[in-house]
Amino acid sequence: MAGLDRAATDAGWRLFDRIATRNWLLEWRLPRWLGESLDLGAEAAEALALANVFGLAYVRLRDDLADGETESADWAQTLAATLHDRWVAVYIQLFDGQRAFWRCFQQYMIEWRQSDESPTRPFEAYTTDDFLRLAHRGAPLKIGCAAAYLLAHRPGIMPALTKTIDCLLVAAVLLDHVKDWRDDLAAGRYNAFVSYVSALAQTPENRVANRRAVWQELAAGDVGRPYFHTIRNWLRLAAAEAQPIGCSGLSRYLAWLEAEAVGFGERLATAADAGLRAATERLWAASTAPGGRADHSWQEGYSNGNFGPDGSPGGAGDVRR
Repeated sequence: MAGLDRAATDAGWRLFDRIATRNWLLEWRLPRWLGESLDLGAEAAEALALANVFGLAYVRLRDDLADGETESADWAQTLAATLHDRWVAVYIQLFDGQRAFWRCFQQYMIEWRQSDESPTRPFEAYTTDDFLRLAHRGAPLKIGCAAAYLLAHRPGIMPALTKTIDCLLVAAVLLDHVKDWRDDLAAGRYNAFVSYVSALAQTPENRVANRRAVWQELAAGDVGRPYFHTIRNWLRLAAAEAQPIGCSGLSRYLAWLEAEAVGFGERLATAADAGLRAATERLWAASTAPGGRADHSWQEGYSNGNFGPDGSPGGAGDVRR
């Protein structure tokens, strides 16, 4: 942060505090896992990890600016430019003049920029490209992967690693969306779980109807079980692609993420059952009381009772965002 003004410096440290969490485990650890599996040595692995942190911070800030979560002030633009310069500087030291790496860098940054284009089809009609477009919000993560394999002179394994990371990111984004659906609806952001339960466009005029569709899915539907099945399918594809890579850290992370998805789905179903039971009891009490009236506030039972403030059972946080 040296050389930046006070506003940019303070914002930079707040940004690093945000990403220095369990939710960003993959982004922090993947370069080291790859470094260990490829015998790159501590110095090279640390350089790749440093580049990943700068890149992660830059992408996070740019995403916040695009989503309107950070004001587009001079300090934000200055901080973004500084983070990008520090990110690229690490790779220049490692790959100055090596076209193979910079082609990968350019390709994955294009994928990231194009990830703002949300799928136009309903979830049930998603193509593989639609799923991958969601995953490409995390495409810069693949830059460090390319760097690791080029440093190890093993570019042949890169296609398998790219597919692994793409499949992993699809699953992670889908899991985030089921956790963040209320915040995304309120902010006007596209959400795949909302698309799963409602064929309506995610526009301001459909916001109430889409919210109602989610509550109905939680109260009387399958509680997203086919949606969670899709998440597990993508994780199993990732695990299959990861086998020839031989990176034990990445394999452990995939197993952890699948357990996280299964556990969240089970907690969601349990909370939905409890919420529906409580709402039924209130309806019965209201209908049998003298002068009683039907109670249509069953939705509140989810947010005020069994669901956490983020709309998730027990208030569980995001895997990555």
